[in-house]
Amino acid sequence: MQCTHAFEIPLMSVNPSVAAAVAVGMDLEIEAQPRGGYVVVVCKHSVTGAAVGSIAGVGRMDEFIRCLQAGVAYSAVVIARNGTNIRVRVGRA
Repeated sequence: MQCTHAFEIPLMSVNPSVAAAVAVGMDLEIEAQPRGGYVVVVCKHSVTGAAVGSIAGVGRMDEFIRCLQAGVAYSAVVIARNGTNIRVRVGRA
């Protein structure tokens, strides 16, 4: 397993009330969370811990999730925000 993932992606299922507190340049925490038999990759506000949105549709997503579950730390830096449209750059923390 190679945990060298780095990519830019828009967040999915963005929470509007949490998105209001997100700014360009902010670091978000990334966490794999089990939900109903699936694992969802969630970006969380680094201060409040509230879920901002999720990451989906990444190449090698299964491997990315395994890396997170193995304790490899990744972070997401907000590179663009327009309301609830948030784009992040993901890489090793």
